[in-house]
Amino acid sequence: MQVEAMIRTMYDTALVASGFHVYDQADYAERMARLISKSLEIDYESLREELAEKSKEDLKLAAEDVRKEEEAAKERDAEDARKRKEEEEKMAKESAGTDGQDGEVDLEKLQEAMNIARQGEDDGDEAEAKIEL
Repeated sequence: MQVEAMIRTMYDTALVASGFHVYDQADYAERMARLISKSLEIDYESLREELAEKSKEDLKLAAEDVRKEEEAAKERDAEDARKRKEEEEKMAKESAGTDGQDGEVDLEKLQEAMNIARQGEDDGDEAEAKIEL
């Protein structure tokens, strides 16, 4: 069996050296790894298990990093939304003024100004929303 694997490996290596593709690349890689580990007197199976375990650990760490990044992005989005809302309210209050009745703010006009400002953000409109109060 080892002789057959060695002959197949030599043949596939000749294909690769000639610029051709090996049909079963995974099998070729497996045979090459076994050949190299044998020549270096390394236990291939234990090395393979160790690398598989390391890969699992790396995947877990990567998944944890992705989860943390997603949480951070959600927090940034929530903070941005809170700041945007505060700015909208401040702008609406400044632009709404009063309705002339004892200095009270016209709540309908204030709400309308906030809605127009939100529509401008949703539409990607950079122009200022103007409303006559």
